[in-house]
Amino acid sequence: MKSKKINRIGEIELFRFVFAVIVMLRHSEYLFGRKILCPNGGLGVEFFFLVSGYLMMAAVEKMKDVSADRLGQETLGFLKKKLIPIYPEIVISFAVGFTVRAVMTEWTLKTVLQKLASGFFELTMLSMTGLGGNNINGVVWYIQSMLLCMAVLYPLLRKQPKKMKYIVPVLALFLLGYMRKNDTSLRAPYNWMEFTFKGNLRAMAELCFGITLYPLVKYLRKIDFTLFGRVLLTLVKWACWVFTVAFTFLKVSKYDTFFLFVLAIAVALSFSSICIDRKLYQNRFVFWLGKFSLYVYLGHIYYAKCLSSVLPDGMRYRYMLIIYFVCSALTAFAVYFLAALYRKCSPAIYKKIKHLLVRGA
Repeated sequence: MKSKKINRIGEIELFRFVFAVIVMLRHSEYLFGRKILCPNGGLGVEFFFLVSGYLMMAAVEKMKDVSADRLGQETLGFLKKKLIPIYPEIVISFAVGFTVRAVMTEWTLKTVLQKLASGFFELTMLSMTGLGGNNINGVVWYIQSMLLCMAVLYPLLRKQPKKMKYIVPVLALFLLGYMRKNDTSLRAPYNWMEFTFKGNLRAMAELCFGITLYPLVKYLRKIDFTLFGRVLLTLVKWACWVFTVAFTFLKVSKYDTFFLFVLAIAVALSFSSICIDRKLYQNRFVFWLGKFSLYVYLGHIYYAKCLSSVLPDGMRYRYMLIIYFVCSALTAFAVYFLAALYRKCSPAIYKKIKHLLVRGA
């Protein structure tokens, strides 16, 4: 019942890092006020959702048939595989963010206790249900929304794969249209949309979009393209990547849904591995960048929101940006090494705790 390991695509790993940096630039809005470096940098989250949806469908396709009484257990196992590998990073980045915000904004004891109570829902990955307030590490909304929507989509894909093949793309289009007409753009994940946060609708729509890319990629892989065809597709792919990244720096946001489709083309062509440059990115450094993108993503938002309270008034934007990048980079490396240290020490710690609490352990 176990799925085979899905091979990583170096190009996708590279753009994980690129879009993590773009998201970090987007959040400099909180530091600079009105000056926004990447007004459409939120498109980076669209990339993450598309990739996550595609990879979920790839995992579903590689699984064997499952009986109805084991579907819940299998779904829980899938969600655990998504969360457990990154949960230490979530906890450590929460602790760093909590400390940074408490020190820089001089929280009182009352505020600290209130934020700790609110943090319970963040650490249990439940705040995007509406139970908690805004997250200490606000970017974690993406992971929470992803898991909540996967908890719905995964068992449906496993139980009714043929029906979901048609339902998923239609659902994606309906949700994207609903958000576009009711809230003008895909941004602002904490906006309440009648019954849930926009971030959850955004996650559901774009995970479905990513799922829809999977059969397209399978179809492309079956075609024996000529060299000219592969060169042409490579040019199309890179045009999509370049135009999408360029769009994140523009101030016009009304085309975000159009560029979501452009981004989807780039993601599909990258996953298909039919382009002539497919082997160029298959190396350890690019894979490491893909892994490190998580630390960049988790380690910056609290500096964007708090640095201005400790920096001198009138400081130039360039110097503020340098300090922001340095603090975020140092935090990313700190979380990286602390998480590695935790994984090294945790087996021995768990063993001692078990002996202390469980008789006969």
